[in-house]
Amino acid sequence: QRAYLEIHSGDSIFLDISRTNSFLADIIARGDKQVIVTTNMIEVLQKLSNLDHVTALGTGGYLNVQLNGFVGDTTISLLEPLLFSKAFIGASGVDLDNAAVTSNNIDSGSVKERVIHNASYKFLLADSKKFQIKSMFRFAALNDFSAVITDSQDPMVLDKLRRLGIPTYRTLTS
Repeated sequence: QRAYLEIHSGDSIFLDISRTNSFLADIIARGDKQVIVTTNMIEVLQKLSNLDHVTALGTGGYLNVQLNGFVGDTTISLLEPLLFSKAFIGASGVDLDNAAVTSNNIDSGSVKERVIHNASYKFLLADSKKFQIKSMFRFAALNDFSAVITDSQDPMVLDKLRRLGIPTYRTLTS
C-alpha cells in the first residue's frame, strides 16, 4: 500500500519480478490512477491487462519458467531505450554491511540493474526477512535507490538505513 502512494496519474512505471510487485499490481488494478506499467513478470501482466486506467507492456525476452518472467540479454536490449518515471524493484537480499542489494539469479539481477539505470525514481521493496539474506549477485548499491519501502521494525535495520542516508518508508499495515 505504501508503494502505491508514490504512484501518480501519468507515471510510467516498471514493476520487476517480485512477490511484492505482484501485490502492488493488485492495488494498481483496484485503483484509478492512469499509468503505463512495464513489467517482465507474467503475473503482473495478467493482473493489469484489459484495464481502462492501465496500459500494460511486457518486456519480452527469454521466459524463465521458474521466475515466471522474462530475463536475459534480449530483455535487457528491449529495455535499453525505455525510460521510467518510477521503478519498483524487489531483491533476494539486502546486505546492510556492504550497502548492497542482491539477487540469487544473475539474469534477473541484470534486468533490475538496467531498469535502475533507466528510472528517475527507484524504490527498493524489501520485506523484513530480506535484511537477513545475502545473495550472490550484487545488482545495485543501496544509494542507487531513491527510497526503501519496508515492513521492517528492526531498530538496527532502520538505523543503518538512516545512517546510510537512505529515505525509508514503512509499509502501511492493517
